[in-house]
Amino acid sequence: MKHKRGFHRQISICFALITIGFSQVAFNLVTHNPGNFPTRPLFFLWIVLWFQVIPFVILLILDRFLLRTMSELLSRFWRSLLYALFAVSILRQIQFVYEDKFVQLLYFLPVIPLYLLCGILIFLISYRFRPQIDEYFAILGIPALILTIFFAKGMEVRKVNGKPAVAAIHSTDDPSVYMIVFDELSYEMLLKNGQLDRESYPNFASLASESLWFTNATTNHWATDNALPSLLTGVLHPESGTTTLFDQLPANYTVIISETEIIIEQWLRNRARRSQGETYIGKSHFLCVHPVNTARFIMDLAYLSFLGLEDRNEILFSTPSLHVTLPSERSSFLAGLDSKDRTPQFLFWHTSIPHSPFLFSRNGSRHSSSAIHFSLPDREAEFPYESVVFNYREQIRFADTLLGEILDQLKRSHRYESSIIIVTADHGLRVWGNLYGHMDQTARVPLILHAPGVRPADSDIDAQLIDLVPTLLDILKQHDSKSSLDGVSVFSTVRPVRDKLLYFVGQRFAYNGIAKSWDLRQMQEIAGPASGSKEENRSLANQIALSGAVHQAQRGFSAVQALDDLYSAREEKRDFLTLYLGKHFPNTITDSDLVSIQKRLAILPPEDRSPSTSYKKGINYFFLALAQTKRLADGHPEIATLIDGNWKNALENMQNTRDLQPWMTEEIKKILTEADANRDQQLNATELTSIITSRQK
Repeated sequence: MKHKRGFHRQISICFALITIGFSQVAFNLVTHNPGNFPTRPLFFLWIVLWFQVIPFVILLILDRFLLRTMSELLSRFWRSLLYALFAVSILRQIQFVYEDKFVQLLYFLPVIPLYLLCGILIFLISYRFRPQIDEYFAILGIPALILTIFFAKGMEVRKVNGKPAVAAIHSTDDPSVYMIVFDELSYEMLLKNGQLDRESYPNFASLASESLWFTNATTNHWATDNALPSLLTGVLHPESGTTTLFDQLPANYTVIISETEIIIEQWLRNRARRSQGETYIGKSHFLCVHPVNTARFIMDLAYLSFLGLEDRNEILFSTPSLHVTLPSERSSFLAGLDSKDRTPQFLFWHTSIPHSPFLFSRNGSRHSSSAIHFSLPDREAEFPYESVVFNYREQIRFADTLLGEILDQLKRSHRYESSIIIVTADHGLRVWGNLYGHMDQTARVPLILHAPGVRPADSDIDAQLIDLVPTLLDILKQHDSKSSLDGVSVFSTVRPVRDKLLYFVGQRFAYNGIAKSWDLRQMQEIAGPASGSKEENRSLANQIALSGAVHQAQRGFSAVQALDDLYSAREEKRDFLTLYLGKHFPNTITDSDLVSIQKRLAILPPEDRSPSTSYKKGINYFFLALAQTKRLADGHPEIATLIDGNWKNALENMQNTRDLQPWMTEEIKKILTEADANRDQQLNATELTSIITSRQK
């Protein structure tokens, strides 16, 4: 009986060590980033298997073996080492989840010595009081089981309550459609001396020479989570119930969707009206059916970042696991092209390349084990800029190879001439650390349209990705479906008078053809293809947002101006807030300034914590807090606790933007930390005033 009790206690100890100290790292990653992981039970099952069950069994066997064969002193050493590693893991998890509070609480202590100190302290305590610590960890087995149950609740599959879409009228000669959307493919990088580089990218050049090749095509959004929904609906800002391209196809189409962004697949699966017969074979699918992929995916994202002491906002940034299912997606898409079924099909593939990390050579072999990408702000450059660009071009060559495989397959199956082929990108290249300096590279994307009856030509018309849906509906002769779209068919004989719009880092820009630059949009929007009726029917919220943005920019509350000053301050090694206060921020703050900013905040949905919305909230809370702080410093009666709360709201929302604005997040942290003289994490009136007075000449 005593032996069984000891074995049960050993099971409980090992289970607690693994679940709380090891498995919880993966559990936290999934639960805190639901849009980046599949929501199917099979995926959660693989996580529990790989990161809890198997490690638990291994540790239990090892622990039993060592405790039976080692001396008392060595067994104490072994268990003390386990407990020390457990304590360090808990400390690291706290840093991940509560990073801002962690930094504020331990402002004067370097992180790595803190981990060493914690590990050594717990080791010594465990060594001295091993029986008591064993009992404590045996009890921890119960909370560990509860944590597992809470994680298992996430296994519930999201239900789709939408009604089937109304299919379009069947046509007997509908062509098959093949749409390939590359991720982060730059139009400019495909060129040499102003022309498609046939030597480097022969398949892009070959297809373009036999198709409509648009030399003035741009995305409408800088990030995939907005760009793809806009591309697939023809609407600048689609809602969850917006009809997609797939919902408007004739009823006889077989629709196969290979989506590498899980959050986009979830949006498609959960839209209000789904087309019938959709099949999903993207990253979410292959993470579920290939358990080894799941292990690599989570190990790379969670544990390599965890052990590497990365910032929690960079866990999902540019890791090799972004491309983990690419080989499976590639094989599956090519197999779909080889289908013997002659009924029309719509195959859509949003592939992860040439998005960073830049790992692949032309033939798809990995030339590097490192995650090569442009360096984030405030991070020491891991790779020279020229080296990153070279590897980016190599990955584009791999994209060209993939395109060649697709075209060869279509030609072998005698589908090339009779099919519609669309090749484009969700957005162009983003150079992290200097986003605004490469905005045009982000905006411009390749766009190739091959279709029966469409003569090959180069076209310099204003083509935007919102135009793809109406263009395709034109080719398929589904003309009645285009009335509610923001885009317009490229075949329209009447081109609309409109701006070439780009939504970039929470701001709206329009291309200035004369200056050849992207300018902040501050004037009333020019009516698009729906003419005046669309403008008249805009919601009150949008009218407030537009007028508020104009007023704020005119008064100096401009995100673009603030970010420009931020980048200048970094380059010149100056204090950002001193530069911004002296260069752009208004000298006096009026009541209408505060009201305008508060109106902007009021129309932002409080439940929306997406990076783009969090950025809008964060920058407006920054303006509001700084404006109130300025009034307080100028002698106006202001409530210090409210101002302090607005500063904290600004920081919290900026942290939710993940890698979107790390510099601004750091600057707000710096402002608050420097002002908090008594280190109580609460700024009083004197401390708030010092934010302004300490920066005045």
